[in-house]
Amino acid sequence: MTNQPTPQEVLRDKVSEYWKIVYQCRQHYLYCLRLHKPKDELEAKYLAVDRFMNNTRHLYWRVLIIEIAKLYSTSRNDYYNIQNFTNQFKADQIFGWVQVNHETLQEWQSFLDTNQMLLQTIRGLRNRFYGHTDTPAQKAEVEYDDLTIEQIEPLIAFAEQLLKVIYLSAFDSDVSLRVEYHEGDFDFISILAKEKQNRIKEILGPRFTIEGEP
Repeated sequence: MTNQPTPQEVLRDKVSEYWKIVYQCRQHYLYCLRLHKPKDELEAKYLAVDRFMNNTRHLYWRVLIIEIAKLYSTSRNDYYNIQNFTNQFKADQIFGWVQVNHETLQEWQSFLDTNQMLLQTIRGLRNRFYGHTDTPAQKAEVEYDDLTIEQIEPLIAFAEQLLKVIYLSAFDSDVSLRVEYHEGDFDFISILAKEKQNRIKEILGPRFTIEGEP
């Protein structure tokens, strides 16, 4: 007969699964931010006209929206719904034994309530991404619904802090999220931008820049 997992094991596994999604959110956020916030004008022009890079940054944006929407879904059937997860720490629920204090639970709910409009926009954008049948190459221009990348960061930070509080309360141990991200990995953008500009100058003359690409 298979032994049933203990409540502690169930919670540990669930937190681990949440961490994987939050890790993806944080990593894609950093990539997305870097590709949408070029370090200089030359990079900005290159990213705007190069089809591959333009599609790449839109793909990172799509994945970021899809992953963050998993955490902030309103469907009870969605396993990673943070709203449902936080409710499970009320005294009479499955993880009530963790004894997260009432004030903390209220703070979590307040954050979710305060950001409902933002979360609704994200979920709507996620639904449109799933509904599209065209490829990024066919539709490079992705709708942003007036969202900025920076608006996503507090949602990621909230999920990170929530998991830390839960883990500390349940297991008396801290947990940290270390995302693999190296600014130097993006040096190729500047290199390619300069190379492209030099080629255009050689062909069309010094008065032309990367802006002159057809």
